[in-house]
Amino acid sequence: MIAGEPVSPVQFVSPDSIRMLGALLQRSNTLIESEIRGPSMGTTLPDHVKVRIACRLTPEYQPGDVVAYWWGNALIAHRVVGRGKQTRTRDFYLTRGDGHVLCDPAVSAGAILGLVSAWFDGSQWLPVATKPPRGLSRWTVIVEQWLLEVHPDLTRRIAAAVSAASQWLRRPLRRV
Repeated sequence: MIAGEPVSPVQFVSPDSIRMLGALLQRSNTLIESEIRGPSMGTTLPDHVKVRIACRLTPEYQPGDVVAYWWGNALIAHRVVGRGKQTRTRDFYLTRGDGHVLCDPAVSAGAILGLVSAWFDGSQWLPVATKPPRGLSRWTVIVEQWLLEVHPDLTRRIAAAVSAASQWLRRPLRRV
């Protein structure tokens, strides 16, 4: 690009196109870099940090691994805290942001783009820390793991209800 030249507009890329690209990346075992936004991973992955994602086609992830997965039209990076054990739930993982107490809705293995292997602190690439859940967080994982075994969709329904209740509780009070 030459100084003073107009910058061409960035074309909109549909979520479906992004997902197709993600599927190609999974099959190619490619390492990509992306930016994570939001505080859900606490100090493990700060807001607006660059990460490296090792794209893979549904390998086995272990509790403590941080994975990038599709949720709706967004790519989320959260820690694996559990996995289904029965035949009908084995393809589901429980994930949670390190800054949260409750787990996300169950994530199907096919929605996981890959393992978040490193993050850039501004001067160097650092490995993503593994850490097991502790205290209250550990107990919520145990309860949600049980719910996953009862029915994978139950974790989604409960997460949606908790999210709605949380938003309702945060709404401003109206003056009468």
